[in-house]
Formats: sequence, structure tokens, C-alpha cells
Amino acid sequence: MADDDKVQDGSEPKVEDKKPDVAPFDANALGVTVANAAQAAVRDALASAAQPAPPVDALEELVAPIVRKHAGGAHLVAELAADKADFYTTEDAEDLALRFHFKDEIEKRAMGLASNRRAMPRLDIYNHLKGEQESKVTEFRQKRRKSREDRARADAEDHGGSGGSREGGFPKSVSVDQAHDLQGSGKLDEFLGDKSF
Repeated sequence: MADDDKVQDGSEPKVEDKKPDVAPFDANALGVTVANAAQAAVRDALASAAQPAPPVDALEELVAPIVRKHAGGAHLVAELAADKADFYTTEDAEDLALRFHFKDEIEKRAMGLASNRRAMPRLDIYNHLKGEQESKVTEFRQKRRKSREDRARADAEDHGGSGGSREGGFPKSVSVDQAHDLQGSGKLDEFLGDKSF
């Protein structure tokens, strides 16, 4: 019923002021707990300090630096080999051509770092080199583009394209339709000349 009264008149129910039951603060108990924890920490520290150090193996002390030196070198060689394989196997033909163009300089820098027991990924060296020699990169790309265009133009001419590549007024090669046209005009024998098939 009290809930119904609350809903009907919109007022909050009254909460009686009640103090929670709290145990009184005991400073002595706290002091004893802290003292016990401190004594346990001191006992543990003394026990670990009292343990004897592991025996030193004289042979291990002598051999360990040499093994570390050669094992580190072998790891570096393996890391460089894996990096080289990854670097020179990219799917982007344009980028791969540029990588091979700068291969000598990239390898020289990579091996220079490796001789100082440092390894740097070839991709980082390559990116630095591209930024350092930006004009050479642009020139290389322009030459490749021009070369591709020249090859495409020559291929088109060889296959009866615009006809710029001719011998004696005739294209170097002809399609079947062009051969029929030459035969119809009586110029096929002249075109074939002394060629035999």
C-alpha cells in the first residue's frame, strides 16, 4: 500500500536516519599487522641473500664470449639473407626495376652496416636512397616509360599498324587480309621476293 501511496501523491517515501554499524578503529591491531608484514619481508630478504651464488664454470666464462660473438654473427647473416629475399621479390614491376637499378648502392650500404654488426632493412635504405636521389629516380622512370612507348609503337608497326616500319615500301610483316590485298594487286610476289617458307 505504501508504494501505491507514493505513486499516487508523487512524493518520495521517508528514509529513517540510521547509522551503519562500524567497528571502532583499533590502532594497536593495525600496528601489529604492519610489524608482522615488515618482519616477514626482512626474513625473506635475508633468506635470499643467504643462498649461495651458483658455481662459476671457468670453461663457460672462457667460451661464452666467443660463442656469443659467432652466434650473433650467424643471426645477422640469416636476417640479412631473409631481408634480401623479401626485398627483391616484389610484384610491382616498376618498383622492382628501380630496386635493381639501385641494387649496387643498396647492397653497399647494407653490407657496410652489417660489417659494423648492425642490420637495417633494405627497404629503409631504398626509401632513403630514393629521397636522396630524387632527380635520378624521376629520370629513370621517364626513360622506362619512353622505352615502353617505343616498344609498343614498334610492335604496332610490325603487326601492320601505322606502317612506319617498312622495307622497300612494304611492311615487314602482313596479316592475311593484307596478303590478299597484295596478291590482288599483283604485288605479293614482289613483296615476298626471295623469301622461302
